[in-house]
Amino acid sequence: MKKFKFIEWHQGLNEAGQQLDTRFSFAHKEEDGSYSNTMPWVKCRDYFGDALHAVQTGTQQGIYGFSFNPKKQPFDTDKCRLLIKFTSEESYNAYRKNYNHFKKELRPLTSNVGYGTIHKTDDPLVLLVVANPLWQQSVMNISWFTYVHKCLSYPNLNHNKSFYHNMCNHRYASKDWQGNMIERNTNEQAYIKDKKNQLEVYLKHIKAINKDLKIVHGWDAPEEISVIHNNSGFSSMLSNFWGEIGQRIKNALDNQAVAQA
Repeated sequence: MKKFKFIEWHQGLNEAGQQLDTRFSFAHKEEDGSYSNTMPWVKCRDYFGDALHAVQTGTQQGIYGFSFNPKKQPFDTDKCRLLIKFTSEESYNAYRKNYNHFKKELRPLTSNVGYGTIHKTDDPLVLLVVANPLWQQSVMNISWFTYVHKCLSYPNLNHNKSFYHNMCNHRYASKDWQGNMIERNTNEQAYIKDKKNQLEVYLKHIKAINKDLKIVHGWDAPEEISVIHNNSGFSSMLSNFWGEIGQRIKNALDNQAVAQA
C-alpha cells in the first residue's frame, strides 16, 4: 500500500459536463516514498495535455481555470504516474474488476506497452497507476491513456464484448426534464465511435509515431493553449490528422492500405 499525500491546489476549474465524477491527477513520488497529486483533481482529461505543454516549454500554462507551473508543481519523467479518485466504493471496485479483465485485450494492441500497474493507497478511494513514460510523450498519448482508465471505472461494462465495442455502444441512465429515467450516449462513446481502423493503426505503431516528436502537442509549430487543450487529443487527431503526429498516423494508414492491396 502506498502513502498518499493530498495537496490542495486552489484553482477554480471550469469543466464541461461529464457522466462520471471520477477524477484524475498526475502523481509525484516524494523523497519519503509517498505520492502526492501534482495538480488539482480533474474530470476533464484535456488538462493533462496542458500540463505536458507547460513542462516542455518550462512556462506556466493554463486555460478554463486550470494552471500548471513546472517551477512550482513537480513532474516525474521516469514513469507516467497517475492518481485516480473515485466517488464511491462501487466505482472503485468496478474499475479494479474492469482493469483486470480488459488489460489482457488492450496491451497487445499497443506494441505490448501496458497500461500500468495498479497500487492501493492509504486513501480507500484513491488508486495509483505507475506506467511506461511513453504515455506522457505526447498530448495524444496521455489523452488515450487517461481515456482508457476513465472508461474502466464505468460499472456496467460487458466482459463478453471487446473494450472497443463497449465504448462504441456505451450509454448511461439519467433523468429527462420530466423526471423520467432515459438512456443517453456517453461522451466517451463519441470520442471513439467510427475510429476503429485509425485507432488500431495508431496503437500498433505508437512507438514510431511518437519517436523524436518535436513538440509534445503534436502540431508542426507552436500553438495557442486553446488549440492544445481542445484539438490535440486522440479523438481530434484520429479524425483530422492535424500536425506532425497526424501526418505520421496518416502515413501509417496509407502504408497499411498498400500492404493489404
